[in-house]
Amino acid sequence: MTDPLLDRLVKDGVLSPDDASRVAERVARGGGSVDGALLELQLVSPARLPEILARVTGLPAPPEAAFTAPDARARRVFPAKVAERHAIAPFALEGRELSVVTPYPPDTSLLDEIGITLSLHLRAHVAPEWRVRALVRQLYGGSPSGRAAVPGVPADPAPLPLQVEEVVAPVVAPFAWAGPDAGPGDETRAPGWSPEEAREALAAADGPDAAIRVALRAARDRFAFAAAFGVRRDGVVGQDALGVDPRAREACRRIAVDPASPGLFGPPLETRAPYLGPPPADPVTAAVLSGLGRVSPRTVLVAPVLLGERVACLLYADDDDEPVSSGSLGELFPLLGALGEALARMIRERKSGAEVAPGPAAPAPVDPAPGTPRPAEPAARPVPTSGDPSPGRVAIRPGPVPGEDWSVVEPARAEPEPLRFAVDVDLGEYEVISAGEALATARAEDLPAIVEALAASQRDSEDRRELLARLGSGGPEAAAVLVERLPGPVEAGGSLESGIPVEAWGPIFEGVAAAGGAAERPLQALLSDPDPERRRAALALLARLGVPGTLPALAARVQDDDPGVAAEAARAVAAARGSPVHGTTVAEIRRALASGRPVKASRAARALAILRDADSVPVLIHLLDSGGELAEAASDALTAITLQRLGPDAIRWIAWWREWRAAPRASWLFQALASPEPDLRRRAAAELRLAGDPPEPYDPDGPEAERQRAARSWASWWREEGLAL
Repeated sequence: MTDPLLDRLVKDGVLSPDDASRVAERVARGGGSVDGALLELQLVSPARLPEILARVTGLPAPPEAAFTAPDARARRVFPAKVAERHAIAPFALEGRELSVVTPYPPDTSLLDEIGITLSLHLRAHVAPEWRVRALVRQLYGGSPSGRAAVPGVPADPAPLPLQVEEVVAPVVAPFAWAGPDAGPGDETRAPGWSPEEAREALAAADGPDAAIRVALRAARDRFAFAAAFGVRRDGVVGQDALGVDPRAREACRRIAVDPASPGLFGPPLETRAPYLGPPPADPVTAAVLSGLGRVSPRTVLVAPVLLGERVACLLYADDDDEPVSSGSLGELFPLLGALGEALARMIRERKSGAEVAPGPAAPAPVDPAPGTPRPAEPAARPVPTSGDPSPGRVAIRPGPVPGEDWSVVEPARAEPEPLRFAVDVDLGEYEVISAGEALATARAEDLPAIVEALAASQRDSEDRRELLARLGSGGPEAAAVLVERLPGPVEAGGSLESGIPVEAWGPIFEGVAAAGGAAERPLQALLSDPDPERRRAALALLARLGVPGTLPALAARVQDDDPGVAAEAARAVAAARGSPVHGTTVAEIRRALASGRPVKASRAARALAILRDADSVPVLIHLLDSGGELAEAASDALTAITLQRLGPDAIRWIAWWREWRAAPRASWLFQALASPEPDLRRRAAAELRLAGDPPEPYDPDGPEAERQRAARSWASWWREEGLAL
């Protein structure tokens, strides 16, 4: 088995290996989802499937209210085309947090990208595909998909009437280059096209997505790996990829390259001609190759696809350690020229054929009761408009509706426009009163004196409790005075590494933690304080408060000049694991490895070591050849992340990575349990214990036979429980 869901069902005894093979064969032959095939073959009951999906993915199942009473506001901030194309259904909106339900397997990088584009925090839930697609139709209307109804599951609910008029501007392509399949089957394999068949497939492509996918599949006939990158004004971004690893597309989409330092993309962008040769020896190229999972390819091809004089996208390909034959290039280059012509033709056709689709009629106005004043008609807000549509996006523009406060515009890739939200501000626990009332009820408390008394109070005393209660009623003013007094006397802990709750570190920490959100702004301001101890205190408290919007500010401090502050910032980011923006924040830290600045890259390596970021391993291996402090930091980070001690030898690390890169990080830790070094054994055991209580003790200093037996027992426990780091 290669699918985690099927593997889990076989291990749990729900499926036999033969049944799992039937499911995999059905999906490979006819497409569709694994969970859909399980239901169609009646191998798993619909009632049990949601719990299984949640266990395998680590995402929660949505509440039943998501399907029976979805929040209408959630639909209004989430574009219909995005929901329909990617089978993602929004169902609840709280402030800037949007709860969505996605089918198995969840594409977390896509969810991060959508959240950034919409300026929302997406909280993902997982559910069977048929329920997700039914909810999308319920929210946005539309006809069912072409797949047959799933036996044993209820019929799709009737769609809700639309309350927002949607005008679809047919530009070029949907929200993301998801790339529709050019045909059924496993696309990790080369299709075996002749040049004529590839041209026929390109001519039959019904849109730019399909055309790009045809080019990638044709490249896979000649190379081991192929990827497509979009060219924007703000840089080069990964869009789609095909290789032996089915996760190639997901890895490609994590890559974004600054136009000021384009690395291997520079020559094709400047000359508009293909580059063929060894990978350039620069940090940006190293970061791109490692992000794609390519380890030391012998020859790389980067070919531009032109729309007139403009480079629309770049095609990357390599053949691992094999040389590239001239015959392969002679067949591929004409197809890339035909791809540019096809994209240009599609743009012309869509521009000339663009029509405005009429939306549903607005409901008739209801006359108010006699004597009730008629509400004023709200003025229609202007919707942002763009110039000539550029490839890569469809703009969805809801029309103005009386009483409707939300609108969303999906920007073009080339020239993104800001989203314009009309937001009803929720003041939460704070009461808004007039200035006169505020002056009349001004507090007579001397807040600085109370804070000083708190700092001098005894731990667990009645005096301290009374002082905390008085400050708790002081609102933002008291919070600001408490933050100004940080760190105050420290009674315990003093670092997130200690594991002691931040509020137990001392009286001022306890007071700031009790102030909650009122302390967020003064704490963020304290991150720039000249005193490193105060910066460390601010980092710890912001991590304790857990406000998602502060995570980028915490991550920025991993580049602090003080090593203690930088380490505490990395621990603060680690404490936010599970936040909707955590993955994006760690990726931003990871990009600093390719900055070309040794000091900045060294600090990023030390932070990623604390974060135990497995995705940074290939980049760190490339940095081992840098020498000096950077190579030392990369070697230390590799040891911390993998718990393997291979020294600064890049060749040894490359060999290890090729063998273990497909394994989850937990497998690296189980390998470390058998390490000859007691320190690595202790660290591996301590980290694995964080996931739960092992079935038997493991003594890292005990006899080897006992350690081996305990390690095997732990590995079985880990698999049976479905645990993850």
